[in-house]
Amino acid sequence: MTLDIYSHLSNDYIQGLPQVTFEKKDIIFPSESITIIPIYYILEGFVSVFTHAINGRCFLVDELEKGEFIGKFSQMRKQNFHSSAVAMTACRLLDLTKDKEKLFQDPRFSLFFNTKTTDRLYRMHKLLMARNLFSAEELLAHCFLELSKNEDSFAADDEYVCQKINISKRNYFYLLKKLRSKEIIFRKGKKVTILNKKELIKTALSVTEYMKNKI
Repeated sequence: MTLDIYSHLSNDYIQGLPQVTFEKKDIIFPSESITIIPIYYILEGFVSVFTHAINGRCFLVDELEKGEFIGKFSQMRKQNFHSSAVAMTACRLLDLTKDKEKLFQDPRFSLFFNTKTTDRLYRMHKLLMARNLFSAEELLAHCFLELSKNEDSFAADDEYVCQKINISKRNYFYLLKKLRSKEIIFRKGKKVTILNKKELIKTALSVTEYMKNKI
């Protein structure tokens, strides 16, 4: 089965659905419970989902891009996991909210939706387990390799990195100092330059192997 909405709904039907746009850093839906539960399908852009602890600390729980559904799915099941979705880039979304009851009566669409959201839950579970299985240094090395996209330098948003691997800023800056002292990276401002990619790959190896393979 092709996991694409255009394979499960007709073009005419899709053309009749409303689209919404969000600018970078816009909140697509808040952590608080809401009256109308939205369901969107990402056409363009990148979205991060955060949850908030009772002490106010923020955790990154998922990252979504083109071809993924987003919405207050926990609230659809009479719960609220206090997660918010934030546009990390400009986003264009297909708004399925008004048609959701009709869509879920279609067995093909329902199967498509449940398959996509199940895959998403699997990714979220792996990320949560990784934070418990590996050291913060291993996780940071893996995160830097992902951010670099095979380039020698990249911009690192400190808050984003801390939320992604679930460490405090104090621990994060300690690890940066440690990687600099080993001459694995060099940092100036927000720019991180990889000096010893072989060693960075070695540090991240266990996390990399875990994340790319299915449990």
